[in-house]
Amino acid sequence: MGDFRGHFLPGTFFLLVGLGNLLLLLHRARTLETVRNSYPETNEKVLRFQGGVITFFCFFGDLFEGIGGVLYNGNFFHQSTHQALYTIFILPSAAMILESHARLPLDTSRKLFSISFLCEAILFFLHGLMQAGSEKIFHMTLASIALVTSLSLIYSVLHPRSVFIQITIQSLLVLQALWFYTIALTFIPIPITVMQIGPILVFQIFVISFLILLISSKVRDPTTPSSITYAHQLRPKKVLKKGGDSILSQTEYEVVDQGHVRIKSEDGLI
Repeated sequence: MGDFRGHFLPGTFFLLVGLGNLLLLLHRARTLETVRNSYPETNEKVLRFQGGVITFFCFFGDLFEGIGGVLYNGNFFHQSTHQALYTIFILPSAAMILESHARLPLDTSRKLFSISFLCEAILFFLHGLMQAGSEKIFHMTLASIALVTSLSLIYSVLHPRSVFIQITIQSLLVLQALWFYTIALTFIPIPITVMQIGPILVFQIFVISFLILLISSKVRDPTTPSSITYAHQLRPKKVLKKGGDSILSQTEYEVVDQGHVRIKSEDGLI
């Protein structure tokens, strides 16, 4: 992993997984209930396909690093730290395949993904301690992204209907991919100073967030319960008369789950 190809390969892995899941999520997000009811994942085809693709990439990455070690000094496990990164992600990807065949409880794979990203954070943190200057900051930042991803996955297991956290997780995968590509560019070499690292990271976050905002605005159904269009439809028009004077109705409308409407009056819920 200590060259351009070694950082480009895992970057491509995270980009394909993160971008693919993000596009699927935004497609489902045409209505709020559709995306909420999609997690934990219950589509057998999605689980099998993603599990198979991730497993293939992990084995390929292990083999790629092993062959590189053999060519370098005759040791297949020369890049054992990098091989450990690929190996740990075989666990949740295999769980996805087993989930699709009802051999494991729902959401087992997400719990295991949180462990995998925690291991990734530890690996890059320790790897960063062996570096200096901008290389150290690059890998420490990568460890931080992996740690936040792990914590986000744990939160998503506890709050599976949170659309925001689902988008956050996939966005973090895309961010990891872009950060791997950024590190890879330093081997061309394209010099990146310590002062430039922070602005580059913020710019990448901005680009990802802006594209999500743009796509969401294009695919969203404006009549969903959480939209302003729906709220305007619920606004009371009626005016009550009392003592000869016109007063606004005390009836309030509250949008609740699954598009139902709860009506509040002065005396309480109706």
